[in-house]
This record gives sequence, C-alpha cells and structure tokens, in this order.
Amino acid sequence: MLAFELYELFGYVPRPELLRCDECEKKDEGIWDVLGYYVPRMEIVVLCESKIEGEIGELRERLKKFGLDLNERETWLALRELVRLHEHSHALIHVCDFYGFSAPNREWYVNLSPSVNEPLTEFVAWSILQHIKDMVLMRVFEAVDAKSPTFYHNWKEIKDILVSKGVKESDQFEWVPPMIKLAREEEWRTFQEFKRGVEEHWDEISKMHNEEWTPTWVAWKVRK
Repeated sequence: MLAFELYELFGYVPRPELLRCDECEKKDEGIWDVLGYYVPRMEIVVLCESKIEGEIGELRERLKKFGLDLNERETWLALRELVRLHEHSHALIHVCDFYGFSAPNREWYVNLSPSVNEPLTEFVAWSILQHIKDMVLMRVFEAVDAKSPTFYHNWKEIKDILVSKGVKESDQFEWVPPMIKLAREEEWRTFQEFKRGVEEHWDEISKMHNEEWTPTWVAWKVRK
C-alpha cells in the first residue's frame, strides 16, 4: 500500500521483497532495520516476520499512551506496512530516477553514511504519511520512531528547515527528490555536513523543485 505511494509520487518501481519467517541475519541498532532491511547489492527488501510479530505486544502498550487502542491484527498490519515503507524508502534513495535524474551509479549508495541515510529515509517515510493524512499510521510511526537511535531522529531537522522556508508539513514530500539528489552529489560524512549542504545549496534545491520536477507534478496534479 505505502510502497505504491512511492510509485505514484516519484515513479519508484518497488524492489522485490523477501519474507524471512526465521531469524533474520542482519543485526542493526535501529528498530526499523531490525524489523526489516534493504540489501543494496541485490536491490531487495527483506521483512523479518518473526521480529515484527515479536514487537506487537510492547507496541500496543505504547500506542495506548498515544490514545490508540488497536487489536493485535491491526497493530501487526500497521507496523508491517511501515517497515515496508521504511525499507522501500531506502531503495528509493538508492535507485529511483525520479522521472529524469538517475543515481550516478549503483555503487554510490554503499558510501552513504548511515548518519545521513537513516534520517533521510525517515524523512521520506514521514513525508508520505503527512501526504496521505492517515493518523493511525502516523501514531504507529511515532511510537516506533521513539525507539530509534537518536541519530535517526535527525529527520526532524530536515522537516524544520523546510518549515523555516515556508513549506507546509503536508507538502514536504514534494522536496524529497531534490534532497535525495543532493545526497547523491557529494560524499557527506555526517548529518550536520548534509544539513549545512541543504542550507548552502538551497537556491539550487528550490529551483529543482520549482522547475525541473515538472513531469511528475503535472501527472500528480492531473490525478489530484
């Protein structure tokens, strides 16, 4: 469902998914990438079904603090869909050509620092949820995101930059392509370097948003 939004808005062709019902091989400190992961070498998304299942009980209790009382099935469906969105957002950053600008090569992604990759991925996922205005999924996202390592939360700094430029939260998905283009153009060692890059290249980012992204927005506005 949510991965289809990436196709509708950005022309992303969803990568194949592999379901792991046993123990997942990848170990990671971030909750999203414990419940699933993206394999750039093979361009596949892996869902760790047993890990997702094991998260349901604790997540339901945390959601109650957000005023949301979901049953086990509802919680599982929402969480699984958000894990898929997170991992397909990784793939979007890696390979999507956004109707006109391709990644420099497939190898560039392995040099993208996790300190930039994870906040940017979270920003993509959050912006999609803002766009579709699904408050249940947003509450589940917030509850899971609260368990993420601190550096994952730097996605909020991207949001805040855009707000300071007058961009409404519900429109921030429109700025995903230029943000990813910037991430591809240089080897950013830290998130703070990337953040400074956004500020320094704002005129170029804004121009791309306003002028170079026309084919997609024309199609999107027609659908809208």
